[in-house]
Amino acid sequence: MVRKTVEISGTVNCPCGSGKIYGLCCSKKEFKYTKDGKGRIYKEDKIDKKTFEAIKSANKHFKFVFGRNPQNHDLVFIDQYFFSNEDFDDSFMEALKAVDVAPSVAYATRKTGRIVTENNITKIPDTELAEWDAAIDDYYEKFERGENPFEGNSPFSREMLEVWSDLLQDLYATICHLGRFLEKLPRRRIPSEDIFLQYYFVARSLDTLRSVYRIFMSRYSDDVLSLIRSLYENFLRILFLRHHPGKAPDFFAITGVQVGTHEFAKFKNGKPDRRIIIEKATGKKFEGHISNRQMASSSDFSIDVEFYDHFYPYLSNFSHLTLDPNLEYFSMDLGFRLHKKDNPFLALQFVSVVNALTLDELSLIVHANKLTKRDLRYMAMRLRNRLLELDTLSDRDDPWPPLLQLTLDRVKLVGTRGPS
Repeated sequence: MVRKTVEISGTVNCPCGSGKIYGLCCSKKEFKYTKDGKGRIYKEDKIDKKTFEAIKSANKHFKFVFGRNPQNHDLVFIDQYFFSNEDFDDSFMEALKAVDVAPSVAYATRKTGRIVTENNITKIPDTELAEWDAAIDDYYEKFERGENPFEGNSPFSREMLEVWSDLLQDLYATICHLGRFLEKLPRRRIPSEDIFLQYYFVARSLDTLRSVYRIFMSRYSDDVLSLIRSLYENFLRILFLRHHPGKAPDFFAITGVQVGTHEFAKFKNGKPDRRIIIEKATGKKFEGHISNRQMASSSDFSIDVEFYDHFYPYLSNFSHLTLDPNLEYFSMDLGFRLHKKDNPFLALQFVSVVNALTLDELSLIVHANKLTKRDLRYMAMRLRNRLLELDTLSDRDDPWPPLLQLTLDRVKLVGTRGPS
């Protein structure tokens, strides 16, 4: 579709917002402001061959996805449904850094959303050039004051951000510790059922942690909280089996229902009674359901039940079809958000908490050798101390919300081993 437009009069105010008339402002630029028959204003510019080919390719991609050509109000570059503005901003800044662009230019680009060069300066309105110049000046003013211009207005102090960075490195270290723990399982001697299951749940946690780490290192999403729930469930099973090794056969019985060696008992009306599992070959009965809360209650620390009552439902909100309290996927001004702005800091704190609890619990397994126990305790205490350091660096005047306070209280017990 070709839009019929004419260039605006040189005597009207320039649409760029400078306050000047168009004839004394942007009319001498390499673009022009036009209007259609309904008085709507457009900024028209010639595009080079590379840009033309990029748009042509985008139109072809659009047709592949939707089976039609883009219409007037369609977005041609549909990859934005996959990448948020923050994703693009981070990638673009990395590209600028790779080609040694001056930091002041990189800062101005991030602040204004545009980049000014000798090749495009005549294509940019004076008002936008003024914003660019002000951003350059802002960079040098911050630099002269000894500030890091790229830090922005973070709600966290530099010291807190350093601890977050340390926790991310500790996530990597935890993966290494769990890998070494699994390697130390004797391969020639089959362990008891409870020990086997504890190692099995560690193996599942290791696989999940690798996924969590990749998410933190690439494009973070709050979906990682669903994975943290899985890690916490594995911790509860390890905890429960240490206190109740005789219940290991019940876990195998649950799996037996899936493979056909076991079945649920039945009520008189023929419906399955999921509380009881029966081994088909022997008729032996097993407990069919061990709740997560029941596992938490087997802990040495009474706080673990209260912690579970707050922590597990919170994580479950990200796994089940529920409304988040703040309706973060919707805005009254913008409608449904294509990209919810996720905050990785709380998730990094929570995965560190679960890792600390798991490592502390594994250090108590009798089957592990002395050096392995030492390594596990060391890593658990390292995580504990980092998390407690965050609390000391916080300048909050009001008390922590119940979940965060419980998290803090539970972490303090890591390494103490005794009952609360």
